[in-house]
Amino acid sequence: MKIEKKIPLPTARANWPFAKMEVGDSFIVPVEKLISCRGAASAYSKNHAGVRFTVRTMDGKVRCWRTA
Repeated sequence: MKIEKKIPLPTARANWPFAKMEVGDSFIVPVEKLISCRGAASAYSKNHAGVRFTVRTMDGKVRCWRTA
């Protein structure tokens, strides 16, 4: 295994609008991103006290809501 030095760390990408959401806001999640969204919502909640999300299917579409 080769060790490399001074390789810059890529900047984090904000794929989900969690930081901009208020309680009651929601957005549609592409079905293929369902698991990714759930994991990201859970991680965001753990790092931001009092912020909670739920991801549910409604009328054949997947949607993520901010609940707290």
